[in-house]
Formats: sequence, structure tokens, C-alpha cells
Amino acid sequence: MSNRVAACALKICMVIFCGFVIAFGQSSQPDNAAKEAIARAQAAYLKNDFALAKRELESALAIKKDLAEPHLMLGMIARREGKIDAAMKSVMEAIKYQRNYPEAHYVMGGLHFEKRDWKRAEEEANLALSQDAKFANVYALLGDIALAREQYEPAAKFLEQALTQSPPNGGVTNETRIKMEAVKNYVEFQANKKNKDFQAPKIAVRGPIPRPVTPRQSAVKLAGIVNEQGRFTPMLVISASDQGMAEIYLKYVTGIQFTPAKRNGAPVLIWQWMEFKSSVNVEVIR
Repeated sequence: MSNRVAACALKICMVIFCGFVIAFGQSSQPDNAAKEAIARAQAAYLKNDFALAKRELESALAIKKDLAEPHLMLGMIARREGKIDAAMKSVMEAIKYQRNYPEAHYVMGGLHFEKRDWKRAEEEANLALSQDAKFANVYALLGDIALAREQYEPAAKFLEQALTQSPPNGGVTNETRIKMEAVKNYVEFQANKKNKDFQAPKIAVRGPIPRPVTPRQSAVKLAGIVNEQGRFTPMLVISASDQGMAEIYLKYVTGIQFTPAKRNGAPVLIWQWMEFKSSVNVEVIR
């Protein structure tokens, strides 16, 4: 998945950082020196000084290797560095040392989501809920998983549930609310396809469809939101047979102009998917 889209989809994974990293549970209790190292790592992480954060975490693990929290933080840092497999390995270590760790299961769910493994992502998110997760982000992740599976009504319900929980910050709350509104509108418009009061968005300006330098077959499906001005913001890569072409199309769609969706003549936000198929000589968008 594109780093830009993944950052949008998993932004909430990082903003809840302060709330759970220094939350010593079932893992081995750190001594004061380890606690201080973890606290310094947390401060460095919040400043995006990942090199310092890693040094402090390794220092804490040198004191006590079975501390879950440093492993989780190392996984989060690896995620920020785009090292998804390394991130998974660290988060699995955290879970090994603290089985009842909803925050770690949530982060693991987000990592599986990035790899487009919707089933494993859902399993981890549900594990977090079963372990009494108390944050909105788990429901938001389940909403994104449902959207990736094109299950729009469940997605809207999960996003609505996310808004009823204590949010990590206003920015994430606003993003979730916009997404929920767009998805609910999509469901309503699909149920009213023959009603002239509901006008679905249509591509008005698309520009030349990009071609790869080396012609090849590919199929990419993206999804995101068309706003009231008809601009499209991609949020999910639902499927991609060619990751390189997915990156090309992600850049391309931000320049597409739609006629906005309208209900009773008034423009509204709406969820929109776009599919690209290309062969050696033909490119198709729908």
C-alpha cells in the first residue's frame, strides 16, 4: 500500500501512542532504570527522533528483555520507517511477553491491514476488543477493513461506534466523521439509483490515463471520498496486481475532477471506488 494512503488510513495508530506505551500490565515489571529509558524513548518518539528512541528502548531491553512495551514501541518505529515485516516481528514479541495486550493487537491489526490481509487484520482488531480495548481506533480500523471488503453498511456502523468512544484527538474524530458521512451517503445513493433526486458523481475531467514505461497488464482498485467540489481523495488500495501501477494511479486520481454527488440538488460527500485495468494497448477506468 502507498505510504501516503497508509499514513492516512493508519494515522490513528500513532496518535494513541501516549495512552498505552507506559501502561505496564502482565509483562515483567521494569525497574526504575528501565522505566526511565522507556520514558526517554517515548519523548524521543514524539519528536520523531527514532534513532534516539531505539537506543533507549534497546537500553531498557538490555536491563529486562521480557518487557512488552519496548517491543511494541520498536514495532511502531519500524512501521514509521516503512519496515512492515520488522514491525510485525517486534509487535509479536510484545504479545509474547504480554498476552492480554489490546493495544499491541490493535497495532498488529493495522499492520495486517497495510498488507491487505483483511482477515488477519479483523482477527487482531477483534482480539483487541475482546481484551477490553478502550479506544475509538479499533472501531475505526474495523470500519476501514469493512470498506476494503466493500461491506458499506457494517463500515458505517463501525465508524459510528468509533465516534461514540473517547477519541484520541479532534483531527482523527473529524476524519472519521467525514468518512462515515461519505459511506452513509454512498449506501443511500445505491438504494436510490433510479431516483432523480440522487445524482451520483461522474468523471468530468480525467486527463490522459498514465501508461507504464514498460507496457504490462495490471488491475488496481482504489477507493476514497469525492467532496462537495468534486475532488477525489484516495484512502484505500482495495486491490492491486501491480504495486508500481497502484502508485501511478494514486497520483493520477488526485487530479481527476468529478461532478459532485447531489441529493435534491445539494452537493454532498460520497464514498467512491475507482478501478483501473490495463493491457499492452488498452487502459480502462471505471
